[in-house]
Amino acid sequence: MTRCPNCKARYKGGEHCHRCGMELNWLLNIEKSAQVLRSTLVKSLADADYQQTRKLVRQHQQLISHSLIDNIALFLNSK
Repeated sequence: MTRCPNCKARYKGGEHCHRCGMELNWLLNIEKSAQVLRSTLVKSLADADYQQTRKLVRQHQQLISHSLIDNIALFLNSK
């Protein structure tokens, strides 16, 4: 996260926005989960396990938007 989704202040670390005080833990947890999914997804793609990769792409897209995952989804649509 680079900015607070509420007030757009730069994220300086911590559990709350330094400007507006919004709790950011749940967003940080989502980002961490997406990061773990991305790693698993890339490994399954490297193993050519396209069925598992598709499943992980859908899970990732439910959490957060990411250009790499969007491109992998496009690739998988051609398979």
